[in-house]
Amino acid sequence: MLRKTILGFALAGAALAFLAEMGRAVGEYDRRESRIGGRPEEWRAGMPQVARLERCLAGVRETVPAGSVVAFESPAPDGARFFAWRWAAYLLPEYDVAPLLDSRTADSAQYLVTYAVQVKDPRIELIRRLPGCRLYRVRRP
Repeated sequence: MLRKTILGFALAGAALAFLAEMGRAVGEYDRRESRIGGRPEEWRAGMPQVARLERCLAGVRETVPAGSVVAFESPAPDGARFFAWRWAAYLLPEYDVAPLLDSRTADSAQYLVTYAVQVKDPRIELIRRLPGCRLYRVRRP
């Protein structure tokens, strides 16, 4: 009888610890919307950062013809800029998306999307302000 009682208490303690840990995990999941920023290399599908980028790029699809070369710029530091650019390329499969820093892109890009960055250059003209980003047309000399 004593063994069954001890086993019952151990099982009840384990169940309470499990429920407490699940409560903390679900609470963190529910607060994911409040986390601002986050490095692009840590982004995962369904995160708020990715959803914001998707909302921005939805306007690009409405304006830019498929198959166009689109340069992408973000304020992320150099290492993270690569991942932000790759997310943009993933979310815009019908376009040739290239980073702005690539010199070949500067020569061949027809459009420029800046995510959370404002660029001032006489060779570009603003087409649309999109949620969280801007779409520019690159003028050729």
